Amino acid sequence: TFLPIERPDMRRAPDMPALLRLLVAADVRFVVVGSSGAALLGARLQPGDLDVCPDPAPRNLERLAAVLSELGALPRIGIPGWVTEEDRAAYTPQPTKESLDFLFETPLGDLDVVFRPLRPNGQPAFEFESLVADAVEIEFDGRTIRVARPEHLLESKLGAGRPKDIRAR
Repeated sequence: TFLPIERPDMRRAPDMPALLRLLVAADVRFVVVGSSGAALLGARLQPGDLDVCPDPAPRNLERLAAVLSELGALPRIGIPGWVTEEDRAAYTPQPTKESLDFLFETPLGDLDVVFRPLRPNGQPAFEFESLVADAVEIEFDGRTIRVARPEHLLESKLGAGRPKDIRAR
């Protein structure tokens, strides 16, 4: 039987206004998901990172890679086998899903780029187009930000199946 492992949370809380400001200024299309999306919609919690699901269009990935490069973002090492010290040392953002689908450490806190947020019970993962079609638009720090609707946020947390997500439910 598979049991999720609770690991110490080594993430650095995001400066959400600053990270969102950079993404919007660079014209990156994205939907905020995860606990950061819940916080933007009014949940009383402190996200450990800013979770974004980007538009996978090539030009958008170029803009996202440029923002990550500007920030000096590096993939976080934490889960054995995902990112090695060597991978991290050699990392340069490229405009591909494979290069950008990581939890990044930045000077403004952690930024998690998630191309396919999970769903519960083996359902297909969310895609950007389905999230953006139903997203809630909010004003945040003088900018319009798209946030996944509450039902999608809950589904993605249940789909992850982590104890911390189920407790927060």
